[in-house]
Amino acid sequence: MDRAFKSIWFTPAALTLIVAAIFITYSNTFYVPFQFDDLTSIVENRELRSLGSVAARIHGPRGVSAFTFALNYAFGGFNVTGYHAVNILIHTLNAIAAYFLVFQTLKLVDETTEDWPAQHHFGRRGSLDITISVNQSGAGRTRKIAFFASLLFALHPIQTQAVTYIVQRQESLASLFYLAALLFFIAGARRTAGAGRTALYTCAAASYALAFHSKEMAFTLPAAVFLYDIYFISKGRIKALSGRWPLYLALIILMAIFLVRTVAPLISTAALEPQHNAVTAQDLSVEAGKTKYRIPGITPLKKAPSAGFGVTNVSPKEYLLTQFNVIVYYLSLLVVPVNQNIEYDFPISKDLFSSPAKNPGAILNIPILPPIVSLVILSAIIMIAVFLFFRSAKKSNPAMRTISFFILWFFILISPTSSVMPINDVIFEHRVYLASLGVFVIFVILIVRFFERLAAKPEKIGGA
Repeated sequence: MDRAFKSIWFTPAALTLIVAAIFITYSNTFYVPFQFDDLTSIVENRELRSLGSVAARIHGPRGVSAFTFALNYAFGGFNVTGYHAVNILIHTLNAIAAYFLVFQTLKLVDETTEDWPAQHHFGRRGSLDITISVNQSGAGRTRKIAFFASLLFALHPIQTQAVTYIVQRQESLASLFYLAALLFFIAGARRTAGAGRTALYTCAAASYALAFHSKEMAFTLPAAVFLYDIYFISKGRIKALSGRWPLYLALIILMAIFLVRTVAPLISTAALEPQHNAVTAQDLSVEAGKTKYRIPGITPLKKAPSAGFGVTNVSPKEYLLTQFNVIVYYLSLLVVPVNQNIEYDFPISKDLFSSPAKNPGAILNIPILPPIVSLVILSAIIMIAVFLFFRSAKKSNPAMRTISFFILWFFILISPTSSVMPINDVIFEHRVYLASLGVFVIFVILIVRFFERLAAKPEKIGGA
């Protein structure tokens, strides 16, 4: 089996398998009708019926996502098959990009190991040992971890909402450009200075702009790039970052522009909802394939903000306290994905030390404890990440560094929707879409190490 992972043909075979697995898994979703926000963001949105109108505001909030919906309408009207096909294609590209990100990361972490002190095991005999060095098994282990992590990312049930809920193409499309920006950055950093590096860094900055204008969750990309640089390229040396100052300057300028244009208005009453006009019932008589259905007419109403400090159904304090429990719940869904829901009846926390009141009939997988308990759990996980980073620098342990990075990756990606900025819906599974990759990488690394230790035990016994 290990011979297959070492073959030069493994990567194309693995990617073919991932593509086939995604198609089989989501093949029953092509005719799922528009749901919930699909109606207001796509069906009722008259702007999408004109490519010119959408193209004119492509640089606005979620304009890139809106343009892809407009393309769908231009080629197939309201036939949902085309919309689902594009969503599945984007998810497939994300899984492929995830494979190459993990593969390149493991290669980098092994290449930089020689610049750190000599490697030692983490812990003594009988304690936790997560040492993994790509030097020991070459590209085979690297491909193995990258394949299984990306396969988990592709097929895990928690991704269902981001793939099958048409409007949440916004999440997956932003994730695609987010991953592309990181891959362009890695490729540029590995090149010597010149036109090639400049072109790759330009592509990284452009991908950041496309990601943000697909969905605001991409705001965190500069933090992810900086962290990746420290962990895997600069080898822990801050001075080594100076050679990439043009890219960081571009990212900071873009971040400032995004803050002023989009994020800052949320401090008042602005919402993240796409611009659209309410229309009559006659306008909403649409055809999806051979099925015709009618959506009830809508009376024009002024919408209340769905995000920002203008949200009235939950205060910033309550939202933050609730998010401690929400993040722990996300982690529980990644471990045991049961009782999934598109709209959770999640209890709002009022006090740090009190358990929130759960509504009768609400179905949740784990008891919702006082936010302080979740805060302690999350703080401990972050402290483990920090400990593993400094430990890896001292012991030159690639696995520790990789696990540490992907722990922080999870928290960076989840931070835009799990902070002090209130959003009407406190929990949505699609928000953990790209963040989940970090958990899958860590899980696969630990499982691979477990089976390697298990396989090594007979040899130790025989040698004794």
